[in-house]
Amino acid sequence: MSTIFTRKIFDVTNCIITSSLLQSGIKKSFNNVIKANIGDAHAMGQKPISFIRQVLACVSDPSLINSVKYPSDVRQRAELLLSGCGGHSVGQVLSRDNVEEIIKFAYKNKLFLLADEVYQDNVYETDLKFHSFKSVMKSMGEPYSQIELCSFHSCSKGYMGECGLRGGYVEVLNVDPKVFSHLQKMTSAKLCSTVLGQCAMDCVVKPPQPGEPSYDQWLEEKTAILDLLKDRARAVYKAYNSIDGIKCNPVQGSMYAFPPDFFYAMELLENSGICVVPGSGFGQKPGTYHFRTTILPRGDVLHDMLERFNKFHNKFMKEYS
Repeated sequence: MSTIFTRKIFDVTNCIITSSLLQSGIKKSFNNVIKANIGDAHAMGQKPISFIRQVLACVSDPSLINSVKYPSDVRQRAELLLSGCGGHSVGQVLSRDNVEEIIKFAYKNKLFLLADEVYQDNVYETDLKFHSFKSVMKSMGEPYSQIELCSFHSCSKGYMGECGLRGGYVEVLNVDPKVFSHLQKMTSAKLCSTVLGQCAMDCVVKPPQPGEPSYDQWLEEKTAILDLLKDRARAVYKAYNSIDGIKCNPVQGSMYAFPPDFFYAMELLENSGICVVPGSGFGQKPGTYHFRTTILPRGDVLHDMLERFNKFHNKFMKEYS
């Protein structure tokens, strides 16, 4: 097994929150642990998108397709998805210049591009825009348009937040047919995403359109979620940068903030009840230390978290600096 993998410590959800002192029942100065380490939007209180959940309900229980309680486009989508199931059972923003530079670098060095584009809807700065690698490659023309590319998307992030459904896709471009056949074998050996996950992705790539019954509600919910995340991103950025010794880059996209490890994170958890992810879980430049915190906690919890953090950090700096 690769030593890169065996040396890897990826502590997003488990190790740090199972601290022995917290488990021992010793009374702390806080009443609850704020989980700022995970990216599960619904677990943090975000309301699901009605269109997706309604389609999933009808797919899970086909008798609901005949119910007038659901919009007609929801029932039509569920019926279409079920008809394709056969006999199986029915679970930092890059600028365009940045993308072009990466594509040119990949071409020059004969690299296979893997583009993680799951946060394409989470763009919070008004002067920024999501640029897919596929579209930029095509617009650049040959030879760049012929680069091998895999682009990934998921229903776990974005405005959907359906982490539990495990739905996603990879689009493969310009790959040799023999290589693609091996890729198909690998993915087939791992079986597939749950059918509910695949149905959710269908709703993501083909959302309700203007004039359809579910469109107004879908657009209202999507806009509200993205606006709320934008407000939280600004609040986190402002709060962390107001604290002496902490530098946080603007949260331009996704659901996380990275101020510039393990000891700090453990002290933060033990003394304030805030669970973050140490930077060592992702790898960091020698001589620098950071942690990752999500911006997903709802308004009152986020405000409480930032106040606790400010108090903890000032005390930490006095004690150890």
